[in-house]
Amino acid sequence: MQLMQQKITLKVRLLVLKLWKTALTNANNAKETGNYANADQANQEALNNAINAGQEILKNTNATQAEVDNAAKVITDAINGLNGDTNLANAKNAATEDIQKALDTKTTEITDATNIDQATKDQLIADAKKAAEDANTAINQATNANAVNTAKTEGITKINNVKIPSLDDAKTNAAKEIDQALTDKTKEITDAENIDQTTKDQLIKEATDAATTAKDAIEKSTTNDEATKAGQAGVDAINNVKVPSVTDSQNAAKDAIDDAFNAKTKEINDANNIDQTTKDQLIKEATDAANNAKEAIDKATTADAIKTAQDEGTTNINNVTVPSLEDAKKAANKAVDDALTAQTEVINKADNLSDAEKKDLIDQATNEANKAKDNIETATTNNEATKAGQAGVDAIKKIVPTSLDTVKSDANKAIDDALTKKLEEINSANALTTDEKNALTQEANTAADKAKKEITKATTNDAVIEAQNNGVTAIDGIKVPTESAVKEAAKKAVAEAAEAKNNAINASNLTAEEKAALKQKVTEAENAADQAIDNATTNAQ
Repeated sequence: MQLMQQKITLKVRLLVLKLWKTALTNANNAKETGNYANADQANQEALNNAINAGQEILKNTNATQAEVDNAAKVITDAINGLNGDTNLANAKNAATEDIQKALDTKTTEITDATNIDQATKDQLIADAKKAAEDANTAINQATNANAVNTAKTEGITKINNVKIPSLDDAKTNAAKEIDQALTDKTKEITDAENIDQTTKDQLIKEATDAATTAKDAIEKSTTNDEATKAGQAGVDAINNVKVPSVTDSQNAAKDAIDDAFNAKTKEINDANNIDQTTKDQLIKEATDAANNAKEAIDKATTADAIKTAQDEGTTNINNVTVPSLEDAKKAANKAVDDALTAQTEVINKADNLSDAEKKDLIDQATNEANKAKDNIETATTNNEATKAGQAGVDAIKKIVPTSLDTVKSDANKAIDDALTKKLEEINSANALTTDEKNALTQEANTAADKAKKEITKATTNDAVIEAQNNGVTAIDGIKVPTESAVKEAAKKAVAEAAEAKNNAINASNLTAEEKAALKQKVTEAENAADQAIDNATTNAQ
């Protein structure tokens, strides 16, 4: 009976433990939420106290089911009593209302401003709304009261920082722009060395009057836009006071440049020894020189600087030289002479050439040079002379000594070609035996190898060609017989044997019929032997 009571007590204890663990898990989960973190302190303490009370009951091994149930209910009620979510929602609503109040106040301030135009107002209101929208977004994303308050404070600050420019500020800025423009223009006038003091004084007065007129208009402005426009009009008026950039001396200098350019252009166009392409190029050079001179004149600020720019420009234009026909011919002839000299040196340095070969190549190059010079002499334009000279240079450069390696390569090819031809001839000789063909092939290869060795040892083109010719002759001189000597000798031996046999038959005392029969067998044996000899492919067969 006592054992049964202990089992019942254990089951009750396990049930109590299970119920308590469930309640404790729910309580701890609740403490991890914003509903707990943002709840009133009293509500947080209620949950903490419920958890502590429940833990005390858990320690009491004699606790009843009713006590356990009540402890669990107290925890559940404490969880349900948390008001953090409500507090956070209320804080966000209050913050959003404060943001809207700040926006409404700023919008009214902007709308009521009489010194700014509607476009400026619209932009300022848009800026304030953007600050409010950003603040509301931050408030909505906040997870606690502190974050809500920070977002609200920063948002209100940004809304309040949307400043409405005052009319006085606009007038001050406009007047400042006027003063700066007048300062710049006065310095420009004062620094101009190409105008006298009287002109400078007059120009400074014009600029000052424009500044005074603009400042009066600024002062009378009733809106920022009016003040800004009045200031800009004043700056434009000051900037429009032009300091003369071209003096009489500058104009005269440019006229001198034009005269030099026109004279040079006429000289170029009247030249009948140059083609249009050359004329166009020369005119372009003269044009560039003229333009550069005029740019230098425009940049000059003193009479001396203008005169220097003019003189340098005139000199540069005059230095655009129209080449004469004689100059073109001289240049072309020189190019030909230089090419001939260079090519002659290349030929003479070719150690693999004989003196006769060198002389022949030099004579060819000289002949091309002479032909080119004749063409240059008959040319009637610079272009013709230049082309004749270039044609001569190209022709001379094509006359090059054949290198020793090239001659050797060609010689070896000639040997290979002769050998190939001879081997084809040997292999096509069907009447020969394989042994006879092999012997002839070996003879041809030996002749080819010998020739190639001589070619390799040669140090001059002539020696290479001699070795080549000797090799080709040796290969070509190998005779390929139309008939096999071995087979012919074998057939002769068979014929002699047949003849001896027939003579023996004739000398016998056999009847005519018997002799005829034996001779027929001899003839058949002879024919069979000849056929076998013809079919043989080796000497042994």
